[in-house]
Amino acid sequence: FSTTRGARVIVGEDIDYKGRKNICGDRVREARQKNRFTQEALAAKLKIEGVTMERDSLSRIEIGTRFVTDYELKAVSYTHLRA
Repeated sequence: FSTTRGARVIVGEDIDYKGRKNICGDRVREARQKNRFTQEALAAKLKIEGVTMERDSLSRIEIGTRFVTDYELKAVSYTHLRA
């Protein structure tokens, strides 16, 4: 995949994510811990927001072994703001 920013073309394969499937996992974990949610509690809050996600899926997001969709990231962000 590629995208352009100004005159520069960025190709997805050239970006190093250190073997991870997402770049937001650390921030998700930090926000969850800051709000004193367990992974189970956050999964329950996400379900209330209409996003079905198991605890192990949250764990995999946090360690970077699972891709995160835009709507999942939005729901996680919204849930953290409503702590």
